[in-house]
Amino acid sequence: MSQNLVDSFMKFGAGGAGMTDAFIMGGNESGTRQLTCLEYDGSSWTSGGSLGEARETGSGIGDTTNARYVNGYTIVPTPYPNSNDNDEYNGTSWSADTVCPTTTNNMLDHHVGTVDSCRFVGGHSNGIGNITRNDEWDGTSWSTATTQVLSDNTSGNGTQDDLLVQNGGTGTYTFDGTSWSASHTINVNRKYSAGSGGTSNCILCGSNVIAQKDTTSVYDGSSWSVGASMVTGTPNPPTAASPDNNTSMMICGGVSLPSWTYDLTGCEELVDGVFSAVASLTTGRGNSGCGGISL
Repeated sequence: MSQNLVDSFMKFGAGGAGMTDAFIMGGNESGTRQLTCLEYDGSSWTSGGSLGEARETGSGIGDTTNARYVNGYTIVPTPYPNSNDNDEYNGTSWSADTVCPTTTNNMLDHHVGTVDSCRFVGGHSNGIGNITRNDEWDGTSWSTATTQVLSDNTSGNGTQDDLLVQNGGTGTYTFDGTSWSASHTINVNRKYSAGSGGTSNCILCGSNVIAQKDTTSVYDGSSWSVGASMVTGTPNPPTAASPDNNTSMMICGGVSLPSWTYDLTGCEELVDGVFSAVASLTTGRGNSGCGGISL
């Protein structure tokens, strides 16, 4: 089993300067769900405001001053209780917003947008299976849009009304705010990948296929090809889902293969098309969802 592993939002410095702000929300550390969040200032990680309830596999969007964390697994009842929580962070503490219309753990969903204008599609709920949903949040209330049958391991790129979704391996779909269309086949299996960029300029990183876990695929709007290699790959690595940039992102923590243990602390940046190691997390972290949008 795999989930979106760590939730993080990153602000990029100008001119290839790398990340100046990153936020990891909740998650799983060595089998234990986490309350704590982690903040990155461009050089090191520190603890941020704690969630009101320990959760993993939720979807997060935002930064260290304004963030949103939706759905996820909670502590009780065991073992994997699905949640409809929708929490907002103000830079210091978390508060509850209107609950999401879909109760799910968001395992391997795809989500894009900003804190007050975001979309959540696909996913998985324990005891139910794959979720066919398309939920929109406008900052005040929820609405639903046209759905597309997706696998339980989607990932993708774009904005609320212009997104590209990887569908469980090599298939892709696009959504234009109204309707879905089949798109181009990925060059290799990107099951449990995550990425950055837009619908015509994006990158997908990692895979649960061990041979592809430290590789990437890039898309130019018409075809997929081999991208830059990661320093240390992992299935579904967390990234900043920038809508317009496929040459800069950050990858944090994750799981060890083939044991699937949530203990990785390593972080790396893609800057100007090259991955390099940066400051490690203070604790291993996985299973918090992957989201965010470059500012």
